[in-house]
Amino acid sequence: MLTAAGNAVDFKNDFVIDVKEYWELMGKHQKATHAKLLSTWEDMIPKFEGTMRVAMETALRREREKGPQTEDVDEEADAYREVMSEFGIKENAQPKKSGEIAKFISQSEEFQPMFRVCSKIMHSTALSIASSATRGSFDAVIPLLESTAACELLSTHGLIETHFQQMGVKPPSN
Repeated sequence: MLTAAGNAVDFKNDFVIDVKEYWELMGKHQKATHAKLLSTWEDMIPKFEGTMRVAMETALRREREKGPQTEDVDEEADAYREVMSEFGIKENAQPKKSGEIAKFISQSEEFQPMFRVCSKIMHSTALSIASSATRGSFDAVIPLLESTAACELLSTHGLIETHFQQMGVKPPSN
């Protein structure tokens, strides 16, 4: 992936685009789920009594008035938009999808099954359904996620170590 200067620039640009997109999506998620937060909070208040209940009601009222708090994530997204501009990256640029990168490095066959598994497991509707349907419904999934994460981390470390052993550390030529 980083064997040519052009690939390194693409990788850097994709990273910046990904981070900007991450912060944008965090803000969108906060806005999209705020009503559910308020509703859940309101449903829990009757479980409290006395000063704790008053405190919960006061905090809920304040939360309703403030609305979704996205200032911090919006500032982060703005900062990465600025970096994109400095790098000459278009505002609407999209990073390469993981499947494209896997094909590029001729490892699609290895990565494609786990891409699909993670897509199914990590989709918010799947998590919502599984967590509300059956107690312990994630028990079978946790070992898969743990072993996959450990394998990916060790594999990535090994690939990076091998790259630097073979290529060394070379400062940019420009």
